[in-house]
Amino acid sequence: MKMSKYNIITEAINKHDFIVYNILNKRLIRIPNKGLINQQWFKEKYMDFFDDGSENIKKRYLFDSMKYQTTRLNITLMMTMSCNFRCIYCFENDVRMHDFGVLDTEFVINWIINMLKKYKIKQLDLCFHGGEPLLEFDKIVLIANNLKKYCIINNLSYLFTIVSNGFLLTNNRSSVLKRAGISIIQITLDGSKEAHDKRRFLKNGLG
Repeated sequence: MKMSKYNIITEAINKHDFIVYNILNKRLIRIPNKGLINQQWFKEKYMDFFDDGSENIKKRYLFDSMKYQTTRLNITLMMTMSCNFRCIYCFENDVRMHDFGVLDTEFVINWIINMLKKYKIKQLDLCFHGGEPLLEFDKIVLIANNLKKYCIINNLSYLFTIVSNGFLLTNNRSSVLKRAGISIIQITLDGSKEAHDKRRFLKNGLG
């Protein structure tokens, strides 16, 4: 029996102990030294951190479960390809010149609801993406409010998130988004203010 290739071992904050986390089994333990891992009693007690030959089977099962299960619907909704930033590494710059049309909120809402009904979905995970999605703030709120209402009425779980550069996010907008059911907003910061402004600046060149 060999150590799992999915183990991550790192120093604890106190720098005396070590944290071992297995990303396949989602198991975590704290140990006083790395040497314990090689001892037989440790292998017998903490089987989840070792490969007995079945790891590839477990991995395939997990991947297939995520691929074929129908109780959860995951959607990433591109609200717009427009953006108020011109980040130097943006992979969307090349496609921004194309006309993708205007997002039809009524069509999107009805399409998602039909998917929920058709496949008897129990949980809706919806991520608002872009471009910069907050350029379409009103549409986000409209879509989220309608889908939140549908999920509550039909006893469905839901998770609404946004990936944003954060420039257009205000306290008031945060409150509106929260009421619409959006619970997570991911904002990327590229280091210090100076580093961030060199890499991620507005399309007018300002930081």
